Amino acid sequence: MAKEKFSRTQYCAMKALYAVIKEISRRGGSIPVKEIFPFVNENIDLTDWEKEPAGKMKYIRWTNSFQFYSIDYQKAGYIVKKTAFGISRRREKML
Repeated sequence: MAKEKFSRTQYCAMKALYAVIKEISRRGGSIPVKEIFPFVNENIDLTDWEKEPAGKMKYIRWTNSFQFYSIDYQKAGYIVKKTAFGISRRREKML
């Protein structure tokens, strides 16, 4: 079986989303959106590449990938995005 390899962008998003989901679980099911970026900056070991501005809009690279890949998590039913990120009740058991 071939070893699955992820791009740097995918790995960056996975790392941040996993940490946020674990923090949501620790907090009892939700985290305000405005607390997500500071939480990741303080608690995740981000590389210089992940912290640098990228693209035309010059957004920080890890925030771009986090926002992009969180859509897939939402569509799959793992998280709920409103004014706060939350874990869907049916997926909470998986943690």
